[in-house]
Amino acid sequence: MKTQIQVIQLFRGLAALLVCCFHMKGLLPENSFGFVLFKKGSIGVPLFFIISGFIMYVTTYQIEWNFDKIKTFLFKRAVRILPLYYLATFVFILVSYQLHLYIIEHPKLLLPTIFFYPTYANLIGPSYGMPALKVGWSLNYEVYFYLLLAFSFMFKKYRWYFFSSIIIITLIIIPVLTRGYVMQDLRQWYIFHFSYFSLITNPVILFFVLGLLIGKLYKSTINFNRIIWANLFVIASLINFAGYYFDLFHFFSGFFTHLFNCGLLILSTLLRDKLKPYKIPKFLVFLGDISFSLYLVHPIILFSLPIVLRQAGFTIPLNGWIYFCSCLLVIILMSSITYQIVEKILSKLLLQIFMKKQ
Repeated sequence: MKTQIQVIQLFRGLAALLVCCFHMKGLLPENSFGFVLFKKGSIGVPLFFIISGFIMYVTTYQIEWNFDKIKTFLFKRAVRILPLYYLATFVFILVSYQLHLYIIEHPKLLLPTIFFYPTYANLIGPSYGMPALKVGWSLNYEVYFYLLLAFSFMFKKYRWYFFSSIIIITLIIIPVLTRGYVMQDLRQWYIFHFSYFSLITNPVILFFVLGLLIGKLYKSTINFNRIIWANLFVIASLINFAGYYFDLFHFFSGFFTHLFNCGLLILSTLLRDKLKPYKIPKFLVFLGDISFSLYLVHPIILFSLPIVLRQAGFTIPLNGWIYFCSCLLVIILMSSITYQIVEKILSKLLLQIFMKKQ
């Protein structure tokens, strides 16, 4: 985006931290406040998907698409994802002592990572089997979403009709015709033998669609006449989100709960920000900037930090709040370095090389 929407960066940073803390909650006692606070931190992934859909709409809706622009769009998406993901995967394989397994014994096990399809190591959705770097399962859906968008752009002014048709066909028509129902739980499986069919028919894709719809509303003329109504909408959405997050109440079941709670929170905040932009602290904006690095780097730190500490002779307990906070600080530090070196410098270099070839 030419002008960064800082509240979106806030959500990206918070989503990444929620996922990190969700994976770290085992470091805290189950009856502790921290465990309760982070036990639903996986909701950061739906937040990421909605944000991704929103960003794709507001950055593409005014573009007059042609083949060169579609090619540039895909290259920019590839530069955004591939270098860091492949590097993080290799580093994780290395530090987890699985290099011989993936490189020598069974290199084909890396194919799902390289080409972004489910491993089918298990049949529990929406991952349908984890890649080498487990958090990478969500990137399978990100890549599919970008590819579907790029293909839709070929239809120019009819792109959203085509996109909507594919969504209806894959999420409703194919499941109904082949299995007789549409899943209400993202963990289900339609018994497709081809793994990519399980991916494109899982309703988790609706989170991207919701993000697109929020983007359309954000760019429309719809708005509040007075700031007080916008603030009340935000307060209501925050209460609703907190009520679900802390198991106080919820209004829907299945994946509709996440759609409603996350979507309402992002929509209300964006409409309020559109009327009068929030002043977001720079550190929280920076967390949004490094959110992709946070997401990919934190499993590496969580695995390798105890090994490093033991080999260095430290005998501190590898659990509790002190270790939890220390671990989080290391994750943020390493993610900042990765962001600067890989996401900024390497990506900029690759983009310059690509643009020279145009």
